[in-house]
Amino acid sequence: MTALLTRSRAVLSVAGADTLRFLNGLLAQDVAPLALAGAKPVYSAVLDARGRLAHDIFVHATSDNSVFVDCDRTHADSLLKEWTRRRLRMKLTIEDASDDVSVVARLPEGGDEDVSGDLPDDPRRIPELGRRGIVQNSSIVSADDHSDDVMARQYMLRRWELGVAEGGEEMQYGTSLPLEMNVAGLNGVSFTKGCYIGQELTARTHFRGVVRKRIMPFELLGEGGLPLTVGTTLRRAGEAVQSTRRSRSDGEIFAYDAEAKRGLALVRLKSVADGTNLEPFDKDQGVESAVGLCELRVTRPSWWPDEWGREDEEEPRWS
Repeated sequence: MTALLTRSRAVLSVAGADTLRFLNGLLAQDVAPLALAGAKPVYSAVLDARGRLAHDIFVHATSDNSVFVDCDRTHADSLLKEWTRRRLRMKLTIEDASDDVSVVARLPEGGDEDVSGDLPDDPRRIPELGRRGIVQNSSIVSADDHSDDVMARQYMLRRWELGVAEGGEEMQYGTSLPLEMNVAGLNGVSFTKGCYIGQELTARTHFRGVVRKRIMPFELLGEGGLPLTVGTTLRRAGEAVQSTRRSRSDGEIFAYDAEAKRGLALVRLKSVADGTNLEPFDKDQGVESAVGLCELRVTRPSWWPDEWGREDEEEPRWS
């Protein structure tokens, strides 16, 4: 199954002698390898000055001193303007190339009958994500818009099952930390490259060795209770809620598909370490509005490193 991601992803073109030098000062991952022949795509976080996630992108080398950047469509214009502002006197051009090329993704069981040429492996290092690349629009054979939307949704749900968020809506650009969005584990952050915008907080958190919240996949069990929407607050299932209870929640929904009853939530790892389910509740009212009506089963993705969620059991690497 090959998904055409034109509704969710746009493509920018960056070309010129200073392309890689420019990008290496902005991206959390090292793009220097893109200068090598046959270089594989690079996945990277783009951070703001506070260390918050501003964009998640894929960088594909197209020729000498030229790359395509696969980015969130809703935020493509802001990324283009930001990079144009930071270009200064560097020798490069930055343009929106979405009219000429598109992002496609192919899951492992999919054929290549609807896209000419081969696609590179998804650089996020999870085999179940299959392949992902950028192709000329003229090479795409599309059945109809409905079929494209169906395949794009299937690809989205596969990502969610693997606990992989993507784009500004699912990752909540501007407020989320890259390590909480698992970007480092997905090969989107380098801790050995030179300086880049937002590096300090990310490096400090990494070397302290403790990330207490992470994005995780969940499945809805049961019906009723509070409606699930993005932003719904979660707590450990069955806990009594008192008006004096601490206001800190155990999780928050970041993405949800009502038909599939699946989604992504930013979860406090200690709260689900013993396998306890979560449930929605209104932490402001402090009332028992959801007990026994529905629960969310949070699962730990198989690709996670063993130490994730167990950092509190170890001594910090430094303090």
